[in-house]
Amino acid sequence: MRNKKPLVSVIINCFNGEKFLEEALYSVINQTYKNWEIIFWDNQSTDKSFQILKRYSHPNIRYFYAKKFTQLGEARELAFAKSKGDWIAFLDCDDIWYLNKLKEQIDIVTNYNGNLGLVYSKCEIFCDVIKNKKKLFRRKAIQPFKGNLQSLKINKELFNGNFIPFPSILYKKQAIIDAGKFSCYKFSPDYYLNLYISLNYEVYGLNKILCLYRFHDSNLSKSTREIGILEAINIIYRITPKFKADIISRTHKIRYVLFLITRLNIKKAYKYLLEIGLWNSILSIIELYFYFIKFKTKI
Repeated sequence: MRNKKPLVSVIINCFNGEKFLEEALYSVINQTYKNWEIIFWDNQSTDKSFQILKRYSHPNIRYFYAKKFTQLGEARELAFAKSKGDWIAFLDCDDIWYLNKLKEQIDIVTNYNGNLGLVYSKCEIFCDVIKNKKKLFRRKAIQPFKGNLQSLKINKELFNGNFIPFPSILYKKQAIIDAGKFSCYKFSPDYYLNLYISLNYEVYGLNKILCLYRFHDSNLSKSTREIGILEAINIIYRITPKFKADIISRTHKIRYVLFLITRLNIKKAYKYLLEIGLWNSILSIIELYFYFIKFKTKI
């Protein structure tokens, strides 16, 4: 792979993404790295998404219209099956890449000695702010860790939470194939892939901000958060022996307890605490605290 320019398949899953789609497409088409293809998976959109895409008559865009609407994990897996590249990136319609994103990461890929399965970077989270009928951007770091990301013990960190910004990731295709089916996860297919690959491949963290993650109401809904936490617990049990998973999953379990308390479901939270146990609950809260301090990310 050294000194070659591998093809990168960029998977864009779209369901009624007209509001932000143009910015996402622009950020791929204008990449300084040119050996890419877009797999545009239209998940039966009913808005103007297709009309927006048609304005970009780029030969590297491959359009697929889903036979039926599917949840996000399944849509990503169906789109992945259409990819031709040796490296895979996913970009949601509401997120944006900086124009040197792929070049920076492919430079790592082509010069890396080892079994590299995943390259990621820092990311900024932002939201659109309207003031006096003018659109402004408000940005803040989603992952302000100041050290070199590649030096992290990533397995341990990922068991405590999925701190890797999804739009920043470049996956080795074979690593995704080895991970197997991920479509069963409605909101956490990326967490499954990240955790599996970190256990079976080497991971490189690029200590630069290369993308933007858009913050809005729909990606912070309470139902999304609850399902995501429960899926994370399921993922840990899927890829680790039960006697280890009982301990490793405790940070996510205490997250779920805290979530239940915020929903005033005290009876269920208490029952869950009894299952975790007092000592594991105390350790989980400590681990969660230090995880939050380290990555300044959402609990």
